[in-house]
Amino acid sequence: MKKYYILLLLIYSGIASSQNDCFFENDQPSLFFHKTETVAINIAKYICQNNIETRGQNSQLNTNLIDYLNLLKITANVETQELKNTGIDVSSLLDSFINNFNSSNRTKWPSFSINNFLGKYILSIDYNTEESVSFIESDDDKCLTTDAYGVSCSDVLEDFVYAFNLYKTLILKKEASKAVENSKFNTEQWREYFTSTRSQTPFELTINSKLYRDTITSKHFVPPPPLQVIFLHPNLMMEYVNKADDGNQFKQSLAIEWVGVNMWNSKIPFGASIMTSYSDRSGVRDVGHGLLFHFNNKYSIGVTDHDGETGFSISVDILKIFQSAQSKKSWFEKFNKENQND
Repeated sequence: MKKYYILLLLIYSGIASSQNDCFFENDQPSLFFHKTETVAINIAKYICQNNIETRGQNSQLNTNLIDYLNLLKITANVETQELKNTGIDVSSLLDSFINNFNSSNRTKWPSFSINNFLGKYILSIDYNTEESVSFIESDDDKCLTTDAYGVSCSDVLEDFVYAFNLYKTLILKKEASKAVENSKFNTEQWREYFTSTRSQTPFELTINSKLYRDTITSKHFVPPPPLQVIFLHPNLMMEYVNKADDGNQFKQSLAIEWVGVNMWNSKIPFGASIMTSYSDRSGVRDVGHGLLFHFNNKYSIGVTDHDGETGFSISVDILKIFQSAQSKKSWFEKFNKENQND
């Protein structure tokens, strides 16, 4: 019993430095298991303050946490002695809880739960349904006549489940908050993808969708692809060829980007593609082959070879004027829906 009070003191002292995000306000006090509830809440604060994940990150923290959980077990055992008067003994379940919590195979926070199955109430741990205690409805008479309870056994055990499971309330709240932040971040990233990337023809949208199919159709929140693939993309440029006849040096030029990539989300967005340009001008060959470089997802500078004569071109992403972010989003949503149904 001495160890009980020492550990309880340790837990309370650990709360003195409680962080704001580890604040706990219990608006539904336990009816029958006040000490269990108090220890569980203090453990919740300890887990939260030390940023302990589902799997412990630090052996010392794990050792302390197991000590605190053993204290929870002791407290719960003391307060559930009355349950033995009803023919129910939860001590084996509490032992199983501690053993499973300390297991290297554990991947989630264990919980107690209670269910009604074929007239029997089953108290169990969610990771181990084989180890459980049960009682038939006739045992309610014992709970009703016990001074400490005076209610049905199911009400007593439901209150026990609630009080005990409070140990993980804050960390679940914290993890849920982190999940919301992540989903918001990824949503913003996808919104940026739809608005900032270069224009894409229906053909390019299909190719990019298929190339990043695993990303798009994932059931989890994932960031958009880091690269935008360019393929058979039309372009309108202003091209200058010094050796062309006077009056034909600076003219509009039609171009086709055969293949390329655009790193749309890098620190300095940059891309490049292989292209062919065409313009009707005298003095040099009409067709030129070369490279087109993209900057900031908007502007492009090209270099072409017209049978030995060099041409320089500039352009803006005109197609983007006619393509809305919603049309891109709708395309990806349609692709995702079709592939989820496969």
